[in-house]
Amino acid sequence: MTMKKYVLTLSLLLMCVSAFAGSVKVTKGKTSGFKENANASISFQWDGAKWDRGEPLQQHWGNDYERLKQVGESSFIQGFNEKSKKLMIEEAEGQYRMVVKIVSLDSFFSVMSFVPGHKHKVDAIITIYEVSTDSLICEIKTDEFEGGRDFSYDDSYAECMGDLGKKISKMIK
Repeated sequence: MTMKKYVLTLSLLLMCVSAFAGSVKVTKGKTSGFKENANASISFQWDGAKWDRGEPLQQHWGNDYERLKQVGESSFIQGFNEKSKKLMIEEAEGQYRMVVKIVSLDSFFSVMSFVPGHKHKVDAIITIYEVSTDSLICEIKTDEFEGGRDFSYDDSYAECMGDLGKKISKMIK
């Protein structure tokens, strides 16, 4: 195989892989225009969340449900605050209110990299409201957002939620 064909084949493979990767899109409003040094309170909604868009997440996680919810929430907040330049999530009520609705979670074992391990996918709807007017600023939807990679299932899940928080914070301008 000539070098040109090799490079072309590799490029096509990478395009196919990225085409199947999950997306994060703004579906309503806009992510620009946030006040400088603003803060937001956050709430998570887990009601109706599914495992792999099938069985209820609470049923799949069983006795670990409350613990894993807590891990996901704190990892999201930590990831968001780590990368955010304008908006910080705090316990106190701030200028904005963020609601993270978890729709679906899934995991898989990835062997298609230098470091194989568990990865997670998350479908979520993140809405941000301005508190003073109770108006919607933006809505962001994820479709099979992939994150985390670890040999430990729990660590992979925590990393995925942290990666999601980082991704959302980078979108806010």
